[in-house]
Amino acid sequence: MVRALKSGVNTARQSRAAAHYLPVGEWWFLNAAILDAIQADCRQAKMPLLFVYIPTQRWHEFRALRAYMKRTGANFVDLSEGGRNFAADMYLPADEHLNAKGNRYIAEAVLAWIRANLPERRPDGR
Repeated sequence: MVRALKSGVNTARQSRAAAHYLPVGEWWFLNAAILDAIQADCRQAKMPLLFVYIPTQRWHEFRALRAYMKRTGANFVDLSEGGRNFAADMYLPADEHLNAKGNRYIAEAVLAWIRANLPERRPDGR
């Protein structure tokens, strides 16, 4: 029985791993539905929305997400492409989370996108 349970866990992990490359499996379709809902809410509210893919030390690229963002016309910064590289010293030791250097790197990428894509607004909102 333990082997069967472990096999189910491995199958779920394998399905999730495959979804990073191809839009397949329950995990992918659930997340795509959530992304669709977020985009719809922001469109209705006339609010700009930017998605940012932050690679982990294990998942360097997410092709299925990149294709989804392109297909839906979403504003998207993919920090795994275009020569952007996360160095090992941008993560907390023995952890997938970013440290201050990694967070600064992301903030600079987002700020560059904002400056290039959103009109400047005055403090009075005009």
